[in-house]
Amino acid sequence: MKVFLIGMPGSGKSTLGKQLSKKLNKLFIDLDEEIVNAAGMSIADIFDQSGEPYFRELEHRLLKESINQHPDFVMATGGGTPCFFDNLKIMKATGRVAFMNTDLQTIKKRLIDSEIEKRPLLKGLSLQSFEEEFNQKFRKRLEIYQQAHLIINEKQTIHEIISQLL
Repeated sequence: MKVFLIGMPGSGKSTLGKQLSKKLNKLFIDLDEEIVNAAGMSIADIFDQSGEPYFRELEHRLLKESINQHPDFVMATGGGTPCFFDNLKIMKATGRVAFMNTDLQTIKKRLIDSEIEKRPLLKGLSLQSFEEEFNQKFRKRLEIYQQAHLIINEKQTIHEIISQLL
């Protein structure tokens, strides 16, 4: 079984993904880490040097490669992964897609605490601009995220999530 975790940056996809992969005894893939390894540079540097279109092409290619190379895994996708190309359709056709529906205030606090500068689409924004940009991105992405097979909230236990997935 392939499990894809989608949601906003800072929603907990990587943290939950690692826990799920251990409990399900499956490979864990962090798509952002795969991109960094393939490009040999940070995501911020990819955006700075090659732009978002290049990043999204690489993300799309590595998503498909992971699907083709591994029969089972838990993958933490990037926040924008399901929003580009036919990525969401591909994920839904090859596995279970779960939307991490984390409270926006929790996400914002995590992002501010973990240095906004590491997030290329939020880099250089004032706190007020960050709030506006983040809320706008969330509104645009929510409709896509809600197309997932299941919606996970941050209060669910790992066992509840696993039973929903299975």
